[in-house]
Amino acid sequence: MGSPKGLLKYKKKYWIEEQISRIQSVGFDDIVVVFGQNRDDYLAKITISDNVSITSHSNEELGPTNSIQHAINHLQSRREFDGIILNHIDRPVPKKDFFDLIKPHLASNGIVRPIYKKICGHPIFFNQNICSKILNTPGVFRLDSFIKDHTESNLKEFQVPNWEVSVNFNTKDQWLDFLNKDKILNP
Repeated sequence: MGSPKGLLKYKKKYWIEEQISRIQSVGFDDIVVVFGQNRDDYLAKITISDNVSITSHSNEELGPTNSIQHAINHLQSRREFDGIILNHIDRPVPKKDFFDLIKPHLASNGIVRPIYKKICGHPIFFNQNICSKILNTPGVFRLDSFIKDHTESNLKEFQVPNWEVSVNFNTKDQWLDFLNKDKILNP
């Protein structure tokens, strides 16, 4: 894509800054950003606010779930927590109304995952019990396979009106498609 996904330009800032801004606007006060090999590139270009923790690892060959394990370990080392809401850099954080929809489901479900027009999306909530299972899963594994294998843990999936939850951009064309749709729907 020509640069790390978080350093793509979105309006007048970098995409990662927009993502963090969206998370903060919802009211989350404990945000953890996990960097891999591009940490120095990010930190040279972006400004991080006080309530954002930065952590990094160099095990990108272990896949994205290693970053999730790293974030969980980072949070556990700082305080006790009820779970995490996971969002990848290539998946837009939806607007506040999405979080208002999922909030009632968080206390009684191990995994909460949104669906938009039959497409499973992000962000995904994992309670503390599921976080422990993620930490105890060795080696490289896919998150979708992990979720499928742990449906006995009270998976809650539900339809949401937020189109952003179904977006995943891995190519420049997908990024441009997202920008065009976002411009129309969020001028």
